[in-house]
Amino acid sequence: MNKFLITITILALAMPTMVLADDHNMLIAVPADSSELADDYIELFDEFGFSSSVTNDLLEYEGNLHDFGVVFLLDYSVADTQTLNLLSEFLDESGNLYFRNMWFEYENYEEVEQFLMTYFPVGWTTCETFPFTWMHGVDGTFMEGYSFQFSSQHWGSNVMPYGGGNLEVVVEDNSQVCGCVSIVSHDYKIIASEHDLENIMDNGYPNNVYGLFEKFFEYFGIEITGLDEEAEGTVPGDYAVISNYPNPFNSGTHLSVEGVEVGLKARLAIYNILGEEIIELPLGNEGGVTWNGVDRHGNNVPSGVYFARLKGSTSGQALKMTLMK
Repeated sequence: MNKFLITITILALAMPTMVLADDHNMLIAVPADSSELADDYIELFDEFGFSSSVTNDLLEYEGNLHDFGVVFLLDYSVADTQTLNLLSEFLDESGNLYFRNMWFEYENYEEVEQFLMTYFPVGWTTCETFPFTWMHGVDGTFMEGYSFQFSSQHWGSNVMPYGGGNLEVVVEDNSQVCGCVSIVSHDYKIIASEHDLENIMDNGYPNNVYGLFEKFFEYFGIEITGLDEEAEGTVPGDYAVISNYPNPFNSGTHLSVEGVEVGLKARLAIYNILGEEIIELPLGNEGGVTWNGVDRHGNNVPSGVYFARLKGSTSGQALKMTLMK
């Protein structure tokens, strides 16, 4: 039986423990052969203080899905009408749903398409997918200012939301705007991704899996009251903010860092869209430096999108800038 994968675009790790006002229980639905994937999420939720239940058959919880703060579908096969009806009822009653990929049988295509067009309208794009290792929060969304990195090369999604409605991309990859994390805000709320967000690198809070899922839970309306004392060492007291002018730029742009104290050893790293470091720039005591669009060998780099990040920072954002020649 052929199976089709809908790749809905979408966020070893030291993470803090959360102090919660109430108990929260998450339901994780995974295929029977994906227990390791469930373990990754159980470990993540434990760090937030959440409890977790795992199932290989979502129908076991028919009528009880609302006992859970969020239902997580991880590479889960939506293989029958009964499961689609269960999810429809759950969302109609203002449920919170997260899914990473959705597998389905060919003979169920029309039903799955109807489900998606009703609750999470997406369509295939004609854009090519490109490799990337970095992704960033979209300006104007609750993920603005965040950036995340994978240790291995990933590929952009080839689906995008249909126009209008309450659906939007909140995290996009740095190679092409095809989306990484999409959401829909309705009486129900959905977050969807095709990427293994649980495996993003720990570039320091909030640009790690802890900061990413913290924002997701806030979006779902699940209250997080703060960090416990043991986590204080992982949370920066200051936050590095990088800016540049002009942007876009042609022959050069001046970058500056605010929010943290810099010294003679402070350096900015410039990355291309593949996440490859092309040059390091010393900041000095003034916290500023000019980049004239060359790599570490003095060669001019091509036009395109580049990213600047404070080298060795555990708190700074990655700045997106555009070189136009």
